[in-house]
Amino acid sequence: LAQAGIVKSHRGVKCGFSLARNADEITLREVVEVCEGGIVLNHCLRKVDPCQDAETCAVANVWRTAQDALTGALDKTSLADVV
Repeated sequence: LAQAGIVKSHRGVKCGFSLARNADEITLREVVEVCEGGIVLNHCLRKVDPCQDAETCAVANVWRTAQDALTGALDKTSLADVV
């Protein structure tokens, strides 16, 4: 999270972590992608080694629609919204 610019780490007597930006500027998508390494609901949507039939498969389109809905909802939700 610190490397992604979401939190700052503090050394010394008052060590710990704090947000690097305002909570309303940090989306849940940013946090999930840093913690989980990206959002991919199904193998066919992976950028690395995806299914060879993903472009023509009707089920892949359903997964893509679901993934777009999820990432859209996470993009619209900030840390401030859920705290």
